[in-house]
Amino acid sequence: MTIIFKINMFSNFKVFSLGFICFLVSCSPSVEIEPNDSKPTYFYKTYSNKASSLGLFVDELPNGDIIVAGAAVDATTDEPEGFQIRKLDAYGNTLWNKEIPTKTLFYCHGTAFSNGDYVFCSMVSSSEVIRVDSDGNIVFQTEFNPALRQNNIIGLPVEGENGTVLISLTDGLGTGSASSNFIYTLDKDGKVVKVVKMQDGQFGGKVLTYQILKELDGEYLVSGTLFEYPWTGWSAPPKTFFARVKSNFGAKIIVENSGNEVERIHRQALGTRDGHYVYTSSKTLGFLEDGIPQPQTSFEIVKINSNVESQWKTKVTMDVLTLETYSLTENEKGEYVVTGDCTVAGSNGRLPFVVKIGQNGEILFTKVFRLAESVTFSYGVQNSNGSYLFAGNTRGFGNSADKDDLVVMKTDQNGDR
Repeated sequence: MTIIFKINMFSNFKVFSLGFICFLVSCSPSVEIEPNDSKPTYFYKTYSNKASSLGLFVDELPNGDIIVAGAAVDATTDEPEGFQIRKLDAYGNTLWNKEIPTKTLFYCHGTAFSNGDYVFCSMVSSSEVIRVDSDGNIVFQTEFNPALRQNNIIGLPVEGENGTVLISLTDGLGTGSASSNFIYTLDKDGKVVKVVKMQDGQFGGKVLTYQILKELDGEYLVSGTLFEYPWTGWSAPPKTFFARVKSNFGAKIIVENSGNEVERIHRQALGTRDGHYVYTSSKTLGFLEDGIPQPQTSFEIVKINSNVESQWKTKVTMDVLTLETYSLTENEKGEYVVTGDCTVAGSNGRLPFVVKIGQNGEILFTKVFRLAESVTFSYGVQNSNGSYLFAGNTRGFGNSADKDDLVVMKTDQNGDR
């Protein structure tokens, strides 16, 4: 059985084979006509381009301006049209919109680096990494070796020592054979300066998903999902794992089960401000579907320390028919924001939701947004003033239209506009 990684609304994407190259391309502003500029404190706005647009990352700059980024995909063929990054003012009005040509589908989230740059990675063969500054100018664009069978980057880019970029990549997603799993270190120019390789056997099972969380004292903390050996096929229950990996080849890898329930699969994870780690999980293989909320009404969020010891575990249950989580972020207070979408009785579209979790695992806030159309929020953050920003896409109730539009929503601390 071959598993194809599908994210959000699109399907039938193609696999592209490219040699390893690092290059710069130019990008030019796209033409956009807004009927008028407005200055609402909180807003819900859609932005249309010639291609379908997915909002997969959003961030607020110190002056209140907003960076939103994501994928542009041909509405008819699902082929990549490029990577889009847009700057809005604090009221959601477009200041500029740029498209960067790519040869892979950029189903990605991004990471804000400490110097103000943003780094984004694709999740489809052959994989790409793009680093841009806050004005949308390309710092580097790097494509990865297509000799790997699947060559899928999993998880977010991570900032390493001295501003390097850490990327986790696996070559065996969706194959029955053993995978090789890699951590690539890219320097400030996008050149690969270090590669750490690990085989499935070192983790004690068939690795399904795998991502770097942090580099610490010559070790890497990674997380993901695996099928424990002996592997009996895709129907076996997957388990979430964390591992501390020595940077030198052949080092002993410490793997412990996270304590998560059987048949719960690792969804998102991040390194926290206090040096610990948080991840979400759900009971179905939701990411194997076409971004459709799965028949479940709950998910879990778990915090562990660097010794892979559980600090707390919270089960979040919602009054919905189906749900799926898409992003996990941390605010300045050390609280966690989970964003996803769901379906509810009486609605024929997708409804986005947000859940806020406290430092000790308490559920602080849950809200399902009943908007005027079917919407997916793929990324959500809470700003320093307590407001929320969400990025996603919509094509109306029932997804009957041919093209998705980018969505950005800003709310107050209660999720209201």
